[in-house]
Amino acid sequence: MTEFPDGPAGTVPEDLSTVAPRLRDLRRRSGLTLETAARLVGLSPAHLSRLETNQRQPSLPMLLALFLQGESLKDIQRALIEYSVPSALAALYDIPFLPTGPSGWTPVGILAGVTAVALGGAYAAMLQRDV
Repeated sequence: MTEFPDGPAGTVPEDLSTVAPRLRDLRRRSGLTLETAARLVGLSPAHLSRLETNQRQPSLPMLLALFLQGESLKDIQRALIEYSVPSALAALYDIPFLPTGPSGWTPVGILAGVTAVALGGAYAAMLQRDV
């Protein structure tokens, strides 16, 4: 069992102890076997089983990958894929990941806009420095 700094060895903080049953419930409600769910998120079935039985604690990226497989989050999953940078670049070459979403030069405009905002924010932060 993993040791946590706020408690004795072998204890699981209350907020993390509820994750394991939720993981198993989500997988079962999604109709996924342990092997299929593990393959979807890039884990071994043994590792996913340890997560579901609270023998291991998941990282935040792993939790996000697991919960995005839920049926209720399919719209969010689709939007994240549609507007991802790889999908935008693939759409530029007319081979999008999904048939919906931006196409043609629209993804380039989105990427340029996000880049401009990020660079503008960095420049504004640089001007506010005390150095």
